Amino acid sequence: MSLKIKKFLPYSRQNIGKTDIKAILNVLNDDYLTQGPRIETFEKNFANYVGSKHAVACATGTAALHISLLALGITSYMFYAEYSGSFIFILFVN
Repeated sequence: MSLKIKKFLPYSRQNIGKTDIKAILNVLNDDYLTQGPRIETFEKNFANYVGSKHAVACATGTAALHISLLALGITSYMFYAEYSGSFIFILFVN
């Protein structure tokens, strides 16, 4: 079986349009930069999009992995590694 790739999807290439820039400027000019009503709205919209009851926005991938592991009951002194593309992410929970 032969797999033909029609278009290469570059890793980490951004596609930022005028609508995105306007939304960013609105946040930068708002009273809340890192928390506030926009985060709650984002979490609700994301949960709805993926068909989940809840979603939690995290500042980093490591924080997201940590919360995920805690939700699964994986706690202290356990090891977790995730392979994604050409990167390996390792998280120690202690």
